[in-house]
Amino acid sequence: MKGAIATLFFLSLIPTMAASTESVDSVERGPRAEFVNKTIDFGAFDGDSIQEGIFVIVNNGTDTLAIKSVFADCGCTVPSYQRRPVAPGDSSMIRVRFDGRNRQPGSFRKVIRVRSNALNPTAVGFIKGSIRRKYKR
Repeated sequence: MKGAIATLFFLSLIPTMAASTESVDSVERGPRAEFVNKTIDFGAFDGDSIQEGIFVIVNNGTDTLAIKSVFADCGCTVPSYQRRPVAPGDSSMIRVRFDGRNRQPGSFRKVIRVRSNALNPTAVGFIKGSIRRKYKR
């Protein structure tokens, strides 16, 4: 009798376990955009210069990643990217150009946003640095 009750109890759990496994698998399927280097540090530089850096985005998902747009939070920072699909496990580069000319001296931090078809539809990276003050002689 105890064996029959234990067997019935165990059998009643099987559909629940299968359903919970399916929901986890279905949530994780799809493209996933992740920055390899989340922050580019330009360090200290003269204000009359332009700095450039490269972000690498990896598709750690199961489907093809399509980058829809890449943009910065101000006009002094201009991102450019490869407009091609990124297969699972593959990567793509985003070049970022920061124009320090006519900017106030001091530290800065700018946000780079990548919009895509990924499960995380907006990935965020940062650039930072410090513009040195010009001294007149």
